[in-house]
Amino acid sequence: MKRLLTPALLMTVLLLTGCGGSDRYREPEFPTERSARFEFIGEPLTLRDAGDIYVYGPYLLVCGHDTLSGNTFHIFDKTSGEKVTGSIQFGKDPGRNYYGYAMTTLMDDRMRYIDGLLETELVFSVNDMLDEETPTVSQSPVLLPGSNLRTWDLGDRYLYHNNSYTDSLTGTSRLELYDKAQGRITAACDIHPIENPYLGECVYRSSRGDISPDGSRAVFGTWRGAILETYDIGDTLRLRSLNYYIEPLVKILLRHSRNHHYEHTDRSRLGFQDIYAGNERIYTAYDGINIIKFMPEDHPLFTRIAVFDWDGRPLELIKTGLSINRLCCDEAEGTVYAIVTDTDGRLRLGRLRI
Repeated sequence: MKRLLTPALLMTVLLLTGCGGSDRYREPEFPTERSARFEFIGEPLTLRDAGDIYVYGPYLLVCGHDTLSGNTFHIFDKTSGEKVTGSIQFGKDPGRNYYGYAMTTLMDDRMRYIDGLLETELVFSVNDMLDEETPTVSQSPVLLPGSNLRTWDLGDRYLYHNNSYTDSLTGTSRLELYDKAQGRITAACDIHPIENPYLGECVYRSSRGDISPDGSRAVFGTWRGAILETYDIGDTLRLRSLNYYIEPLVKILLRHSRNHHYEHTDRSRLGFQDIYAGNERIYTAYDGINIIKFMPEDHPLFTRIAVFDWDGRPLELIKTGLSINRLCCDEAEGTVYAIVTDTDGRLRLGRLRI
C-alpha cells in the first residue's frame, strides 16, 4: 500500500546541484578514442551477481555468488577461462558470508572478505585455495562505521570510505584510516566534493572506488554524474586530484530521517560502474552518455572503458558495445579483463588488449 505524504512531511521538490553550480563541470576530453571488442573467455558464468575481479598470475579471481554451487570465490584459468576451483560458501555459518564477496581486498596472496551484514571478516590464502583440498579460512569480528560504504583491509590498517554527508554519528569522516594495533582512527580526510548534504548523500550512496595494488593510493568515482577523486595513502590521507566531469542532477522529493526520497531528472547521466586502480593508470567502466530516466532495462549501459592518470586526467576512451559489470587490468600484459554482459544477457569473462 502506498503511503500518502502529509503536508508536514511533503517538502517542495527542489532540483539540487552540486558544488557551486554546473560551471565547474567539464566533459572529459580523451586524446585517444577507439572501438574494440571483448574476446569471451570460457563458458557463461552462473553468477547471481559479481562483486569483483582480479588478475593473479595466470589466473582470474572472481568474487560473486554462484547460484549453482553456492560458492562466492572462484578461480579461472586466465587463458582458457576454465574453472580451476571455487570455495567460500554463501550463508551465515562460520567460514561463510552473505555479502563479503562485494567488499574484498587482495594484498599479496591474501584475499579478505568483509561482510558488513554479518560484521565479520574472512581471510584466506589464494595459494592455499589452489594447492590444498581444505584451505584454512580465518574469521574475526569487524565493526564498521554506521555510514560505511566500502572498507579495504590494508593488513595493519583499514581504509574506511563513509557516506558522512548527513551522518548523525559525530566525528565520522568521509575517509578514515583505522590502525588495528592501536585500535583507533589515525588519519582522516573530510573533503566533500558536493556541498549540498542531501544531494551529496544521494550521489555518494552509490559511488565506486578502489585502491592501488600496493595500497598507497585510492580513487573514487560517482555512479550518478561523473566526479573523480584520487588520494595518496600514507601516515595521512591527502587529496591528489578532484575532477568534475558530469554534473549529478537529482530531485530531492522528501527529507525524512536518513531515508531521503529522490528521482532523476530528464538530464541525469550515468558515470562510473566500476573502477580499477592500477599502479600506472586508472581503468573505469564508464558511461557518460545515457540518461538514467529513459533507459529501457535491456539497453546496454557502461559500455566504454575510460582510462585516466592518477591526477584524474583523461587518457583514452575505448568503446566496446557490451555492458561492463566489473573490470581489472594486467598492466604488464596490456590487457583488461572484465565481467561483461553478452547480447543474450549472460555474464561472461572477457579480455581486451589495450
